[in-house]
Amino acid sequence: MEDKEILDMLLCDTIQSMKQEGAVDDYFLSLYSFKDHTRDPFTLDVLTSFCADARDAFKILIQLLNEPVLNYKLVEEYIFKVKGSALSVGAPRLAQAITNLQLPFQSGASKEECLKALNQAEQEYNSLEDRFRVCIELERKIISGVRGWESSKEKTEFDGARNSDATVDSSKEADEKAKAKGKAKIV
Repeated sequence: MEDKEILDMLLCDTIQSMKQEGAVDDYFLSLYSFKDHTRDPFTLDVLTSFCADARDAFKILIQLLNEPVLNYKLVEEYIFKVKGSALSVGAPRLAQAITNLQLPFQSGASKEECLKALNQAEQEYNSLEDRFRVCIELERKIISGVRGWESSKEKTEFDGARNSDATVDSSKEADEKAKAKGKAKIV
């Protein structure tokens, strides 16, 4: 089997697994269907932007919750931003976690209860981000193979990564990982 076919299979398995777990929905699948027609990095751009924006929003929410006086209006703005972004990429579980985050603020719950809800929402986001990173890495490899890019020179950083040193693997590293994972399903 060709490398591209292995990568396509791994990507399909990853997406199918996310769909079965309820992490993504049909809207996410339709977003991914754009790539089938053009091999344009549109989906990569959307997922990368989503991850960076959501990560930044969570950082700001954490800062806001650690302020002595809580700015409910600003917190609500960032909650809506993350929820809207989650829905726009087809991530219903994250959208539900954000709704669950919104409830304590609306009911006037304690700061501790709000922090607990924020931690739960951030955990859901972290799980989704990890899965999206796998999709992004695989998609980059697929696109670079189709276009013949020298992807070893294209190391893409996540602006909103939890670890500032986190990057998508270079071509050679991704090839090795993809071949190793060709025998195992990514979950």
